[in-house]
Amino acid sequence: MPVLSPADAAYAASHVYNIMNETDVELFGSGLNSKFDIPSSSRFQGTAGAMMFKYSSGFGLAVKGKGPYKDEALIMVRGTVDFLRDLVLTDGNIGLKRSVTGNTVHAGFFNVFQSFEDDLTEFFRGYHPKRVHCVGHSLGGALATMVAEWISHNEVSQPTLYTFGSPRVGFEGFASSLTRQVGEESIYRAYHRTDVVSMVPIWPFLHVPLPGVECFINSPGLVPGISYHKMDSYVNSVSGAESWDSLRQRQPDMGLDKEVENWLSSDSLVTLTTNTIYLVEQALVYIVKKILYLTGIAFQGLIIGGLTVLDRLAMAIEKAVQISKQIGEYVLGLIRKIASALGIVIEETKNITADLIRWILRKFAEAVYRLAKEALRIVHIRI
Repeated sequence: MPVLSPADAAYAASHVYNIMNETDVELFGSGLNSKFDIPSSSRFQGTAGAMMFKYSSGFGLAVKGKGPYKDEALIMVRGTVDFLRDLVLTDGNIGLKRSVTGNTVHAGFFNVFQSFEDDLTEFFRGYHPKRVHCVGHSLGGALATMVAEWISHNEVSQPTLYTFGSPRVGFEGFASSLTRQVGEESIYRAYHRTDVVSMVPIWPFLHVPLPGVECFINSPGLVPGISYHKMDSYVNSVSGAESWDSLRQRQPDMGLDKEVENWLSSDSLVTLTTNTIYLVEQALVYIVKKILYLTGIAFQGLIIGGLTVLDRLAMAIEKAVQISKQIGEYVLGLIRKIASALGIVIEETKNITADLIRWILRKFAEAVYRLAKEALRIVHIRI
C-alpha cells in the first residue's frame, strides 16, 4: 500500500484550509481526485475557541480512497484560520487532559479533537479501511496526531501520520505510546528549523515520533521565523522531494550531557535563537534527570492537586537544589542563560526559590509563545 508522497500530503494539508465555510469541496481540483473520492458530504465540523470566542466551523475532510488507494481512507484537518477564535496555544500554564489512551495531552488541542470525534465515529461506522492517512499543518497537525491515536486505540485501522509545522501534543508517555502504536516508519513529521510553532508547547511536551527520525528541513538562520511556518513554505520545501526518505534526517544533536554542562557553566551571553530554545529545554531535561538520580524525585503526576506544570517543576527543582549543591549550580546557570536571552537583569543570589524558578521559566515560555502566536497571526489571520 503506497504512502502519500510529500507533495500529495502537502497538497492535502494546504487545501483543507479552504473548507472552513464551504459546503462544496470540489475546490480541491485534480490534486487528489484521482486517488480519493471527495464529495461535499466528506466535510466535518469542529468547535474551537473559548467563552465568547467559541464557534463551530468546517475543520476537515474524511474521504475514501480509490485506484491505488482503494480500501484506504484520508483524514485531513485544517489548522488555524481565525487567529482570535482558533488559537488554542497558551502560555506555560497550559491546561492538561487525558487522551483516549489515558496519556497527558494539551487540553486545548484535545477539546477541539473531541468536538469532531462523533463525526469520525460516524464516518468509520461499519467501514474498516486497511490504512488511514492522517494529515495536517500547524494546529491541524496536532489534531491529525490525535486522530491517529484515536484510530489506533479504537482498532479502526492502521494509521499513517503526516504533519507540517505541528506543535507538540503531549508529554513523553503520549509521544512514546503513539510512536509504538503507529510505528516510527509510519510517522512523517516535517518541520523547518526556524518554524517557532513547532517548538511549542515547550518541554515537558514532546514530538512524535519518539524516538525517531524526522523530516528536518533546514531553513536559513537561527532566529525563530514567521514565514517558515506558512504552509506555502512547506509546499515549496517538499515540492521536489521524490520520497520521504529524501527528507528524513536526524536533527543536529545539540543535547549531549557534556555540552549542556559546558553551556550552563559558561559565562557567554545568549540571545533567543532556535539553538537557545532547544538548549534551554535540553538543560531542563538534564536537570530533571539529575533530580531523579540524586533525590528520587520524579517529575510525574502533573495533573494532581490543582498545580500547574510550572508549579510542580519549580517545586521539584527547589527541593533538589536544597539537597544538591551541584544541581543548584546548574539551576543558577540556567536562570542566567534564560535571563540573558530575554534581556532580563537578575540580581546575584544564592537563594534559588520555587518562586524565582517559576518566574524565570514563565518568562521564557511567554517569550517563545509570543513568537509562535505572532507567526500564527501573520500566517493565518483573515479579515
